[in-house]
Amino acid sequence: MAKNLRALTNEELEYIVNNYIFTLQGEYIVVQRKNYGLKTLHPIDKPFSISTKMRRVTISKQAIDLWMTQFKQVYSLIEVQAAINRLTVTFQDLSTVEIAKQLKTSRDEIKLEE
Repeated sequence: MAKNLRALTNEELEYIVNNYIFTLQGEYIVVQRKNYGLKTLHPIDKPFSISTKMRRVTISKQAIDLWMTQFKQVYSLIEVQAAINRLTVTFQDLSTVEIAKQLKTSRDEIKLEE
């Protein structure tokens, strides 16, 4: 992980979850801003960054892999990355079980648009 890693605040996470859509299309992750037609494709085998009006966020290969294999049906890719970041900055274990607990905690703290 990067040395300057900073966890997303609840407000930042809520903004990104409510304004960006992450989907899987073949060997790419498609990132789309809601209410905009523009889509960007990112290979699933490399980390990538997205720049929002709030801040720039880097999505790690670990987050991509976990999202695709464990959490895609329930959580957004950004939620998985946020959970990893929170556990990393608090020096906690990055096991799948701990990430799942952090995801549930984070989901309870943010407001999702229906």
